[in-house]
Amino acid sequence: MKKILMLFLLGISSFFLWTCSKDSDSDERENAKLFVEVNAYDVKVGEKVYFTVTANNIAIKDAKLYMREQQISNPYQFKEEGVYNVFARKSGYDQSDNVTIRVVSDNIQAIDLTVDKSSIYVGETVTFSAKTGNDILSNVTIKDQNGSQVEGVKWTANQSGKFKFVATKDGYKMSRTVEVEVKERPKGEPNTIYINNKVYTIDTNRTLLYAETIKGADDVDLVKLNKTTTSEGEVITFATYFIDVVSEDFAVEGNTVVSGAIARIWKVIIQEENPEVAIYPGENEMLEIDLQGLIVSSDHQETMNTNDIKKFSVLLRDFIDHNGFVSLNVINTFAGVIYDGRVQSMMSYDVTESRANLSLEFKDNRKTVQFSKDYFKTLTFPKEYKKLESRKLLSK
Repeated sequence: MKKILMLFLLGISSFFLWTCSKDSDSDERENAKLFVEVNAYDVKVGEKVYFTVTANNIAIKDAKLYMREQQISNPYQFKEEGVYNVFARKSGYDQSDNVTIRVVSDNIQAIDLTVDKSSIYVGETVTFSAKTGNDILSNVTIKDQNGSQVEGVKWTANQSGKFKFVATKDGYKMSRTVEVEVKERPKGEPNTIYINNKVYTIDTNRTLLYAETIKGADDVDLVKLNKTTTSEGEVITFATYFIDVVSEDFAVEGNTVVSGAIARIWKVIIQEENPEVAIYPGENEMLEIDLQGLIVSSDHQETMNTNDIKKFSVLLRDFIDHNGFVSLNVINTFAGVIYDGRVQSMMSYDVTESRANLSLEFKDNRKTVQFSKDYFKTLTFPKEYKKLESRKLLSK
């Protein structure tokens, strides 16, 4: 009798444990949420979309799919263009979130994306245009292969490589991919001028150092002395010099460069209060102020700012020196000149009749200098090359 009672109690316990286990499984299942995946989110009219329903990363094969509360098949063929939301349901599971599918007409127009230059150098800019047929499209979104959006229709390269772009706009097919190749700019090498992505070899026999001069008594060329007054009332006198470095194939007609390239870099030298002779470049570097420059070729011109002048030092045995030495390093993203070699001094550059007047403003005890930058806008060349006979100064 006791044996029968024990078996009865054991059966009841087993049933109770099995029931609890089922309830636990049911609770876990009821807490699971359905998730819908599709093979494509953007399709054409008439194409089929295949759905996969999962819960906790396990496929749920008998879940039902709904669109606008109407059950649909799997796969499902969309017969009209539009935007559709599909979700999944199954008893005992939480309903899935919507998955959105965009259906477009098969005859929708594609964007024709073009770019004005397919090959550029670092620092240069390309311009995109988007059309459908002959109609220009505005407000298109242009992105590169990493998904970064272009601001407007212009893109500036800040590194080398090959970059791919596409254009999109609601109601249109995505454009084909266009590619832009970005190359590193030519690097400056010793004794070269480079501009507009071309490199020119410097003619070491034609590097000349000029002093700006005016006519004195008996038509003698004298170094022009300039004066300016600081905000503190200090009168500062200065003379202006520049160096011309030209390429081996450099040639001009009038004031137009017809071949090769030239780099002209200016500096001023602060003079004594009442000087009789000019202090020239190289005598006292503490008195020298580098200003600005121009690099010009037959097809391009580039302004070189003060910060571009890394080095402009001159070593002369005297004011007139046929075999002086100059070290020049002037460089920015687009142009540059690097030269260490011979310079001939001192050439005369007559500004007696020139209307341009270099204006300097000294601030903070000469630490900051502002100057009239329009003075350096264009190059003019002397009608004849004259060497100064004297370092005498003359105020205009």
